[in-house]
Amino acid sequence: MFRNPPLMKHPLSLMKIPQFITGRIQAEHKLSSFVSSAIDRINSHISANRMVFFPEYTDHGITHLELVLQTALDLATEEAQALLTTSDAAVLAVAVGLHDFGMHLTREGFESLITPGCLWRGVPYFDQKPWDILWQEFYADATRFDGRKLRSLFGEGYRPVRPLPMPGEQWEDFDYLLVGEFLRKFHPRLAHEIALYGLPGKAGLSISICQTGSAEQEFLADVSGLIARSHGMDLRPCLAYLEQSYNNKIAPRGVHAAFLAVLLRIADYFQIQASRAPTARTEVNSFQSQLSAREWKVHQSISDIHNTGNDPEAIFVIAQPGDVDSFLKLKGWLAGVQSELDQSWAILGEVYGLQKHVRLDELGLKIRRVKSNLDDIEQFSKTVSYVPAKISFEAANADLLKLLVEPLYGDDPAIAIRELIQNAVDAVREFDSLLTQHPQLQSVSRYPIDGDVLLEVEGSKEGVTAVRFTDRGVGMTAQIIQEYFLRAGASFRRSAAWRHDHEDSTGHSKILRTGRFGIGALAAFLLGDEIELTTRHALSAPDDGISFRAKLDDESISLSRVLAPVGTCITIRTPPRLKGRIAKVAPTNDKLGFGNAFGHYFLRKPSVSRTIFGEAAEVNSWLPQPEDGMSADWRYFANKDFQKVFWTFRRSYPELSSNGIVIKTGSAYDYQRSATSLTSNFQIPYLAVFDRDGLLPVNLQRTALRTRQLPFEEDLIRSVTDDLIAHALIEAPERCTSDWLSGKYEGFKKGVRSWRAWPTWVLTKDGFLLGNAPLIEALSPRILLLAVGGAAAYQGWADEVRAHTTKDGLIAAIEAGVFHQDRMGVSTGVKGTFTQVMNGFFFFDGFQLRHSATLIPTVLAERIGQLRPGKALRRDLAKIGKATIIDGWASIQRPGFSLTQLRDAICQLPINSEDPVAFCLFELSGTQEQRSAQDNSCATRWLEVLQSPVVPFDTGERAKLEQRASDQIAEVLSNRRQNPQTRIKNEESSSSDPESI
Repeated sequence: MFRNPPLMKHPLSLMKIPQFITGRIQAEHKLSSFVSSAIDRINSHISANRMVFFPEYTDHGITHLELVLQTALDLATEEAQALLTTSDAAVLAVAVGLHDFGMHLTREGFESLITPGCLWRGVPYFDQKPWDILWQEFYADATRFDGRKLRSLFGEGYRPVRPLPMPGEQWEDFDYLLVGEFLRKFHPRLAHEIALYGLPGKAGLSISICQTGSAEQEFLADVSGLIARSHGMDLRPCLAYLEQSYNNKIAPRGVHAAFLAVLLRIADYFQIQASRAPTARTEVNSFQSQLSAREWKVHQSISDIHNTGNDPEAIFVIAQPGDVDSFLKLKGWLAGVQSELDQSWAILGEVYGLQKHVRLDELGLKIRRVKSNLDDIEQFSKTVSYVPAKISFEAANADLLKLLVEPLYGDDPAIAIRELIQNAVDAVREFDSLLTQHPQLQSVSRYPIDGDVLLEVEGSKEGVTAVRFTDRGVGMTAQIIQEYFLRAGASFRRSAAWRHDHEDSTGHSKILRTGRFGIGALAAFLLGDEIELTTRHALSAPDDGISFRAKLDDESISLSRVLAPVGTCITIRTPPRLKGRIAKVAPTNDKLGFGNAFGHYFLRKPSVSRTIFGEAAEVNSWLPQPEDGMSADWRYFANKDFQKVFWTFRRSYPELSSNGIVIKTGSAYDYQRSATSLTSNFQIPYLAVFDRDGLLPVNLQRTALRTRQLPFEEDLIRSVTDDLIAHALIEAPERCTSDWLSGKYEGFKKGVRSWRAWPTWVLTKDGFLLGNAPLIEALSPRILLLAVGGAAAYQGWADEVRAHTTKDGLIAAIEAGVFHQDRMGVSTGVKGTFTQVMNGFFFFDGFQLRHSATLIPTVLAERIGQLRPGKALRRDLAKIGKATIIDGWASIQRPGFSLTQLRDAICQLPINSEDPVAFCLFELSGTQEQRSAQDNSCATRWLEVLQSPVVPFDTGERAKLEQRASDQIAEVLSNRRQNPQTRIKNEESSSSDPESI
């Protein structure tokens, strides 16, 4: 069958057309012109444009088209070939050229295609939705792809699905792959529209492919496009289209469309030979998409396809898949081919079986069956090193499901309370969303409880007897219970039905949704061995409620129809072994803090009421609400992925919460937390995230994030930087006489700083700037005056020194009070710090420093000499003995030192004998190392807002700077004016009450 007879090149095209086709149409000028024109334009576009959306696909170019066309002819019996008309030959050639042509779309063509009101409006019989709506719906589905599917389509380096860049902006590889998946899904439809309306081009223009100037040409284009379209859908609707459009599905205008469609789909199916995925390419390329990598491996495993065996109606496939994944894919392909053959023969029988009088019953295929060396699994297994079978983890019995609960959640009953509160709150949000679409729900009967959700704990402090969760939410149907609630890992919030009700046209959830893993029901069994549940969906009749009892090891669960209000009530009876454990986590008073086992949720709406042992428990403190703005405690930002992210440095709040549910509580001075910082300047704020699309990467237990890097880190740095800028503009002093310069901003890192890190604030002649290395570099400083010791916050000397420094000079102070007389002989670091000063060992991050001079008060040298100095320190003190003494200052100058004016100004400073300060003069000679991306982001934002590294001390100049900044951070400035940091109470000591955390 696959004899590959000689191919003839069509006169007007580079694509080779079999002689059977050219021989049929060469005497028909109109048909020849139609074919020549279409094939030439298809070839020209394919040759000039690579498949930008399918960089890793197997061959879909000219060679593939030639092989599909020749294979289609080879599949037809000799009797069938004799019955093909000249129109059949023309339509088959053009249909083959069109069938994958939509995958060769350019980026500009795709942008034209999804533009509302574009030329490509669909074929009315088939297509009810325009391309822009199809894209919106696909994008909405893509935002719900789980990690496995994203990895399969886009490779290990996948990222969450995001909107495409605006026209003219740079695309990432991921953007092309995402569009490629869309076109792969819809390219059969696009083939039909290209035949009728042309190929989408730049700026909405159409590139004509098929001639449609006459009624005959329009018919040929329509039928060619229909056959191309049919390779990606059921054939029967295509036959109905012919019946409606041309009143003839057998041979409209001499075209045997059903037979041609069968030839194309079977021929395309058989293009799995190794030549479409040459090994040479896979040896030099690694595939980003796992799907593409598997497809290439499957193609490469095919060694031969022939029909020379004992069965003349069978085709035999010889393959040697190298791994079990390729084996399973090939087995699936073989089953698919056989199914396609069976359906195709059935179609041919339906359409042509009764046409014996015109011999159309002879339109048939040479093959009916597909066979393979993989059919005999036992024999094939002897030829490979792996076991050729589908083997995967499965839950063999209910005991295994029970064993999942404790490893997943631990044995903490608080986890169960959190999960069930979370699910109940989500259900209430879903009801409110459904209410906007179905106003009649306003009058339905709902659970008459205090609040939207009620948690009731029965029993006493000595022992809990039952825990009940009642909500006025959307409720569940029997189908939802069966397919989602009782199935671990199956989340209804990932279903098409949920998305239809609660997502907007862009694929974003219209409500906050917290549950996402579909395992909340498992957690309930941490509270007891059996759950009792009654529920009714909002759109169900009053007597269509569902009630059941269930244990994890029940072989079957009986769902009963009951009369019930809308919402859900879950009761868990507490067994004796758990009564005391659950009672232990009950609050000791009527106030619930963020860390309490019966708290978890801290938004005002939907409201959650808690009754514990018959007494109402009130919430001690609230998280920010989604509609809140900035406040004394909280700042916020928003981006395209997260509705709002509130942040604060107040330690009385949880480290992390999402949609009102506490994820992590703790202390700002926890070691692991303090080991990580946002930048070299800031500690990590406490975060309250509003995440409507479930993008926050929380772990399965919902106790922490799965990644160390925050998904909105860049925006968080910008927001914190904005707040610091407002703090500096509004609250900074006018001179160096305030301890504000020692770091009054609440977000600065606390504790011991690295000796390589810049101090919090650095002075210049006219003002101050953040001690951020990239920001300091933007100032292009040439000189650094470093003060070690002395009074905190540059006090007592800085204003005098600033008057004598230059525009390109910096002034920094570190280790205040290190040489105070009360610390002499007590601190082990005093002598070491003195040695570092003497030898210029203070090398700040990001800069190369050349030590020029050191100025030491002689009183300090005398005091150091009384501390039993070692050999090295005695050498340093000897240098002072040889130094020039100016007004009590020992000046140790290096060769080439020329900053005598600045040196003399320093020597005029009075010496504080109780708390002396030493000075080092450095010349800066360029950058030394790369800075972190976070520090660069902070500096970039600072310069965006202020357009200057320096905040001036002069109030008039600072007012101008504030006016400039207000264009970008007006809300932040306003909030700082209303809630200045100086009014925020000191929280250095936290409550000892664990429930207040």
